[in-house]
Amino acid sequence: MKVYRVEVMVIDFDNIGPGGVKDVIEHTRYPNWAIHPEVKGIDTREVNWSDRHPLNIMDTADQAYRDLFGDHVPVLTADLKGMASFACEHVVRGEESCDEAEMWRGACCNACWARRVAEEALRKNKS
Repeated sequence: MKVYRVEVMVIDFDNIGPGGVKDVIEHTRYPNWAIHPEVKGIDTREVNWSDRHPLNIMDTADQAYRDLFGDHVPVLTADLKGMASFACEHVVRGEESCDEAEMWRGACCNACWARRVAEEALRKNKS
């Protein structure tokens, strides 16, 4: 058996919202229950839709998608929370974590760096 991670763009014409989109994807009856999708995260952007919107034109849709969501691989909140709990050896020993200057010049250990990046992403995600 295989498990796939699929990135899907959904245009919400009926304004059902992220919960509605999640519900439709997860509760559609697939033939023979051949697949069982579970939405792990939703990232939302607002657009002024028209038939001429770049997302609606085959030649410009991919670039419009990248412009809207960026070229990054989506990270799930659960993954970020796990990363935010990372602690490196010196923190475990009761020492302070790497400071901001160490982090930005590349002298910070990977665990402290990953924790700080995850904490920042979670902060941004709340706003």
